[in-house]
Amino acid sequence: MSTHNDVSDGLNRSITTNIDEIIQEIQSESGFFSEDLIGESKWWNSEVAGAKHFSGIIDGKPAVLKLQLVKIDAPEVTLIENYHKFNKSSHIRAPYIYYHKPWDDNKNYEAIIMEKVEKVPVINYPSNIHEIEEFHFYFKEYKLNTDVSDPWLDLPEERSSVEFIEKKFAKWKDMRSKVTKNTDVLTETDEALIADGIKKLVSFYTDEVELEFVHGHFGPQDLSKVDKDKAVVFSNLYWSWRYPYYDLVFGFHYFKYFLANTSSVTREIYMTNSQLWQECMVKTAKSLSNFDEKTLNAAILERLLAGLNLDYLTVGRDKPMFNILLDETRAEISKYIKLI
Repeated sequence: MSTHNDVSDGLNRSITTNIDEIIQEIQSESGFFSEDLIGESKWWNSEVAGAKHFSGIIDGKPAVLKLQLVKIDAPEVTLIENYHKFNKSSHIRAPYIYYHKPWDDNKNYEAIIMEKVEKVPVINYPSNIHEIEEFHFYFKEYKLNTDVSDPWLDLPEERSSVEFIEKKFAKWKDMRSKVTKNTDVLTETDEALIADGIKKLVSFYTDEVELEFVHGHFGPQDLSKVDKDKAVVFSNLYWSWRYPYYDLVFGFHYFKYFLANTSSVTREIYMTNSQLWQECMVKTAKSLSNFDEKTLNAAILERLLAGLNLDYLTVGRDKPMFNILLDETRAEISKYIKLI
């Protein structure tokens, strides 16, 4: 088994692929009729799509074809099938798979046809306490009802904090440099703050802090409601080994960035929404077994550092919240460095 998927590896090495020819081949083999290109997946430092998504019909049912154009270690279909197998919740699930063609080394693609799930968000921007509580309801359904006692990805052999923290942050910093070129707004003081935070995390995450097998991308944009109290979770490509509370804090992290990227959001709205989310997140953490405040704070610090190191680039510089978000992130990093 593989240990994780890093879709940032290899994207720029993708070769030119004849998409029309591939779709015709899949149509012939599966009966899928393609309608429209509805999306592409790209990584920070890539000029090419790592995956393309097409809407269509298969066996009379609405469906989505995902063409995976970069070979990955752990096929997404395997991850989805295992989640279906070990998920005991009646409220949250992965999308159903209708057809799968494994990676073709000669033609450089893998094909997955999944059910088409209409985008009915759990979270809107700005949000409210009812939506935020509903998101955490689905999180708890996933967390408490997924049997990960026999994980479907291997535990990494190299799992020191240097490997999981220092090397990843160095890689993200390199991505930032490539994306921003000479337009980066971060200062030497920011770089020093990030370095201090990384040093704190490396010293905190000793061998005594065990990794957990989790859905590594459980964010607001990854959930779609399919009924009154039922939702489908996507981004199952990112099941992986992480430090405790990573999956819980991930949603908070990206909620703040999507919120800040909303033109109508003011500082007051941003701070109020963030406070509501954090209170609900902490309440959720306390409801899980073996709650540890310092470990939760470490997970929050890790995501704050990731934000200042790279993810702030997801917010348009023309947005009113851009500089406010940066200032708030700097202040929060300084605060959480002292809390662990």
